[in-house]
Amino acid sequence: MRSEEVLKRVQAEVVPAAGAALLTIAGAYLRLRGLGSYGFWRDEAQCLFIAQKEFPAGIVQALLHEAHPPLYYVLQHFWIPLAGWGEFRVRLLSALFGILLVPLLYLAGRRLFGPRAGLGAALWGAVAPLHVAVSQTARMYSLLALLALLSLWLLYEARQRGGGWWAGYALAALALLYTHNWGLLLWACQNGFAAWMALRRRPPFRRLLPWLISQAVVGLLYLPWFLILLRQIPIITVLPFVPVPSPSEKLMQIAGDLLAPWPMLVLWLALLAWGLWPTRPQPAVPKGEGALAAVILSSLGVLVLGLLVSLRTYGQVPSYVTMAAFPALCLLLGRGLAGVRPAWLALPVGVLLMFFSLQGLPRAQFMFRSTLREVAMTVERKAGPADVIVIAPDYLATTFNIYYHGDQPQIAFPWTMGRLEEIDCVGWNERWMRAAEAVPETLIAIEEQLGAGGLVWFIAAPDEFPDDTAYYNQVRRLKQMLDARYLLLESNRRFRSGTEWADIYIYRRRSD
Repeated sequence: MRSEEVLKRVQAEVVPAAGAALLTIAGAYLRLRGLGSYGFWRDEAQCLFIAQKEFPAGIVQALLHEAHPPLYYVLQHFWIPLAGWGEFRVRLLSALFGILLVPLLYLAGRRLFGPRAGLGAALWGAVAPLHVAVSQTARMYSLLALLALLSLWLLYEARQRGGGWWAGYALAALALLYTHNWGLLLWACQNGFAAWMALRRRPPFRRLLPWLISQAVVGLLYLPWFLILLRQIPIITVLPFVPVPSPSEKLMQIAGDLLAPWPMLVLWLALLAWGLWPTRPQPAVPKGEGALAAVILSSLGVLVLGLLVSLRTYGQVPSYVTMAAFPALCLLLGRGLAGVRPAWLALPVGVLLMFFSLQGLPRAQFMFRSTLREVAMTVERKAGPADVIVIAPDYLATTFNIYYHGDQPQIAFPWTMGRLEEIDCVGWNERWMRAAEAVPETLIAIEEQLGAGGLVWFIAAPDEFPDDTAYYNQVRRLKQMLDARYLLLESNRRFRSGTEWADIYIYRRRSD
């Protein structure tokens, strides 16, 4: 009898823990593989330029013209001197956050829904294409997912155990708010869960006091940045040349990026439905109350709120902001996988989940690929002291100048007559709406700065947007004017890959 009990315990606890360790290793491999093999893209470059400013005043001042809180920028500010410069070393911080999420998903899933559910959550956390991709990017999204999980888990523990767990939850929630604005949505959903549980049970006020105090502390410490957020809100607007999708199109976009390819979507929805079924028996589930409600509000609730808020803010919802809801989605999927009957069927279902996820990984990684490193290296190697560099559209200059160290005059079309390292998002739409006025001014500036025998390097992506886009057509108009005024010596289009690329067009005066 004792040997049977030992065997059951091994099956129930040791095997899932060993599986979680293997998944952590697999997740680390996926996130570290090729981490430094491709250049930074524009959001990474913008982040790194800001992170290298003076702490804290320079970073805060720069973020007045951005749309994000400061925590990740501050972490990179101190990380880069320790780790060193380079794609692998800089991105390693995000990769470590992404790797750490996998074992924590197992531990949280085990606490909330049992060991098998924890293993299922860790499985998707390890191989989910979008999470792997953001973990390979020098941006805050892997940190957002990690803090989303920690805040959810600590809230659950604080409600069950009280005491110092409330302080831990307050710290995680505050870090979440200082990482990304979607943290506000998750924080609202978590407080909605706590309020709903309080209304259900109507405990005495003294039992509600720790929750209320912790949230007051979080709100008070977040208030200074909230005042800055109010100044940032006008930045979060519809780009002038991006069509505004309908709510259903936004939902399909998010689902397509988060759950590609389509068989993955079908499998995920089936497991999600199974995980949401409240009366289905779950093996080895702890006696804690409200776990399912907390996870639902922290996943589906955040996504619904995000879509509603985006109706009034910006046209497209970047799918990577769903990292605020991703850990809770993993927990729901793990719960569904743990409930598959017969139990042995969970293994082939998990293998299918892993297979479809890995199939979608190249597509997710493609979203963050740029060839501007290669463009900048080509220009720096060949450009002469009398040359002029014109970059269009202007946001390409951010990535270009993270790599380019030459001192040739630069023009970032439409309006920046000089080296541009960061995009000032304040008034950016308005500047682009007047891009037609910038074409003749750009031509004048080129002629004024072009030295004797110098070349014009036109770094542009003229085919990135469709022809019916009135604002972006000014880039093509500028190229037409350059073609008419100068002699085209070379057209290099071999950098067209990834989601951020540019051609190189080299001109000289016809009289030279």
